Amino acid sequence: PIQYARVGIYKESDGTQLMNEETDGNGDAVEAYTYTSDTDIKVRVRKSSASSDRYVPYSTVGTITSSGYSLTVILTEDPNI
Repeated sequence: PIQYARVGIYKESDGTQLMNEETDGNGDAVEAYTYTSDTDIKVRVRKSSASSDRYVPYSTVGTITSSGYSLTVILTEDPNI
């Protein structure tokens, strides 16, 4: 698990930010969401710091449904540090 990775979720339709959280010690980031209808989203995950733990940013698209949304991401260490 990677702690302190920044996770952002945005509505695809207008870019409204739905989540901006850091992962916890288990590598999880959680945000409450009030479901009204399926919502297409963009997801961005990144971690970069002054120390040696830098990773290539990850992005994808998805849909929040009545079941919610869950995603597992494997970040790759950035070889350009």
